[in-house]
Amino acid sequence: ALMTGGGEPADSNNTEEYNGLTWANSGDMLVVRFGHGAVGTQDDALLAAGAAGSAVAKDTVEEYNGYVWRAGGSMTIARSQVGAAGFTADSATIFGGQTGSSAGGVGDGPTEEYNGASWSAGGNMITGRTRVAGTGAQNAALAIGGYSSGSVRALVESWNGTNWTEVNDLANAKRGMAMAGTSTACISFGSSNPTSLKSETESWNGS
Repeated sequence: ALMTGGGEPADSNNTEEYNGLTWANSGDMLVVRFGHGAVGTQDDALLAAGAAGSAVAKDTVEEYNGYVWRAGGSMTIARSQVGAAGFTADSATIFGGQTGSSAGGVGDGPTEEYNGASWSAGGNMITGRTRVAGTGAQNAALAIGGYSSGSVRALVESWNGTNWTEVNDLANAKRGMAMAGTSTACISFGSSNPTSLKSETESWNGS
């Protein structure tokens, strides 16, 4: 497992790797950030977008080889609090997020796909959201939960590489949760709502 950056107690560019027993420091990210999207594995990862300090939205991208980070191709739209899907650094999808100075800058849920060098625009999400979670592959992903229009959402959308389609909602509305799995078999765990942190777990079987 790989952990990157973060915003509390202070904005960070730290990287840590987990071997099943303990965590160890690895090469620092090039850019301090939180609210970024991350995909891939411990030895082949990508992170994109994010925020830090007064910069509420970034378009910078980094790729990781298990030791050090290097700059990747910049995104088309700067944003933070995004969803992400993909299993390698050269095959990623970033969607949703905050594109302005507040959660009201969510807009129409833009989607971008990365081929290892540059980004291309995909279809917009049906409901744009910030703090949306993502899981799955570049062309078979889920966008789960999030926040928009002043409310925490239970919405789930499925991505096929071209378009988003609504599927069954979460059992409980939530935002900012962690995800693991594919677009047809995954779990959601942890989250927050406007007043508290949550420890609940939900599973998805594709239907």
